[in-house]
Amino acid sequence: MVSSTGPETEVGLPPLRAEQVPAEPAGPSSGARILRLDRIRHAFVALEERDFRIFWLGQMVSVTGLWMHTVAQGWLVLVLTGSPFLLGVAAAARSLPVLLLAIPSGFVADRYDRRWILLGTTTTSMLVTGVLGILTVADAVDVSMVISGAAILGVSNALELPARHGYVADLAGPRNLANAIALNSLLFNSARVVGPSIAGILVALVGPGWAFIVNAVSFSPLIVGLLLIQRVHVPRAGIAARDALPELVRYLRREPRVAALLALLASQTIFASGHFILGPSLAVELGQRAEGLGVMLSAAGLGAVAGGLRLAATSDRAQRWTLLLTAGLALAFGLVGVWVSQSYALALGFLVIAGWGAVTFNASSNTIIQTIVPDRLRGRIMSLYAVVLLGLMPFAGLLLGSIADRFSSTIALGLGGLAYGLTIVAGFALVPALRRV
Repeated sequence: MVSSTGPETEVGLPPLRAEQVPAEPAGPSSGARILRLDRIRHAFVALEERDFRIFWLGQMVSVTGLWMHTVAQGWLVLVLTGSPFLLGVAAAARSLPVLLLAIPSGFVADRYDRRWILLGTTTTSMLVTGVLGILTVADAVDVSMVISGAAILGVSNALELPARHGYVADLAGPRNLANAIALNSLLFNSARVVGPSIAGILVALVGPGWAFIVNAVSFSPLIVGLLLIQRVHVPRAGIAARDALPELVRYLRREPRVAALLALLASQTIFASGHFILGPSLAVELGQRAEGLGVMLSAAGLGAVAGGLRLAATSDRAQRWTLLLTAGLALAFGLVGVWVSQSYALALGFLVIAGWGAVTFNASSNTIIQTIVPDRLRGRIMSLYAVVLLGLMPFAGLLLGSIADRFSSTIALGLGGLAYGLTIVAGFALVPALRRV
């Protein structure tokens, strides 16, 4: 029997009120989409901070130009000299100032306004790369000018690196620090995919000088962004210059986790950075030219992007020592694979593995270190981080460049990968603190 005055109901039962009607359950696809969107938002949560977002976007352009400069500089040195050893010397010229100025630059970053430090170093880098680009386009450049320009950029980098790492913490705040560090790693390694590819095409079509000029222009968005940031500098507690180094040494003695991670990062730079230092000669050995070099560096960057995305999505979870160990061994395996394969196509796959290992180990170490270290020491600790990643490049360039001159670039990569792998295993076996990160 059907009621004529209301909705259809079963005989003998009162009509259901609206709130009693069970809602149609959401399908599994709807729940999965919500979960995916939540994960995507979480992966980029630090970008909700306005000032960090402006800084991050400005860096995106400038770092792409930086990778273009790296490819163009290496190719120019190889064209001018034909020497893998001088490739190492050029890399050393850019890295040696970071080694020599580590403690002073960390002291400056701890004491003064980090934004104005970054404005000064960015403007200097723009001018140097612009002049080098004009000289190269005019065919008025020689290897001594390239190395001199690299040395000036090295001084700028020495002051910029600890200030930048500290400024990321200033802008993101402690709640989003891990995510901000992961996003910065993602940015740098995404640029490593795009920058070398663009540089390879530019160098092949119009020469390395235009890559330098494009790099000079790419600093403009970062300079504008730094001027737009609203965060006001809050002076930190005064630090006497004579106390800066002793306080740092005391802290490293009390905190073996930070000391051990810095030591392993140093071994990575010395033994496992051959694909950056020897990239041009490695490309030639594998039958490639400038375009092939760009693709090789982009392959390493592709793996690095995968590692950066994973870390950004899981930045709230403690990074366990097993991830660090796996990442270190992956980097070693990738470099040895390039040596053993002696094939350009296979080398690209091994470089993807190496790129994932490098960025996962570096970014995870960075997050752990910045989470542990007190703010008054952040600039000095991050200056040491810059030293072990860049300041030790002179030793890496001389060591790996000498091996490449004597044997080949693939052998230099493989032997370096073996040495780094052994160091990673020994570090985690012999230092208990590393198994508690």
